Amino acid sequence: GPAINENVRPAVAVEIINEAQKIIRVAIRVVRFRGGRCELLALGEVRSGEPIRPRLQVHFAVVIEELARVCGSTCLTVAAHNSLAIGPILKFGNETQKKKYLPDLASGRKIGAFGLTEPEAGSDAGATKTFATLNGNYYTINGSKCFTTNGSVADTLVITARTRKER
Repeated sequence: GPAINENVRPAVAVEIINEAQKIIRVAIRVVRFRGGRCELLALGEVRSGEPIRPRLQVHFAVVIEELARVCGSTCLTVAAHNSLAIGPILKFGNETQKKKYLPDLASGRKIGAFGLTEPEAGSDAGATKTFATLNGNYYTINGSKCFTTNGSVADTLVITARTRKER
């Protein structure tokens, strides 16, 4: 009955999340081809700050396709980790942020998430209501997100927020 569900549900959730994180970390590591075998992430350029070469983009697409053949949810998680979490840090992050977050994300030691969708705004980035206020060297974020991609398994979150009242 309900009492059993209340006792079992948290334990099952923890076990499934732990196992999912292991699978995702393995999948993240198999995105770069070299010498006929899969190697580390297709973001070797993370270290040099160079843009991702087209050849690596093709390799990434092939790996995502092959992951999808085996497990669609793992494929989407890895694709979101690379595109939605690592991508904005590569494109918009400052050097301190890149050095802090990219090595662990690129190696698969940490999993990235992306939070855009809000209860009132949906996925319309222009209607974002979440607000970020600068406090010294850090931002305080106020708002609500829902459907955060990879949110249940992530260590690092990339969140959309406004820093000005006007649009």
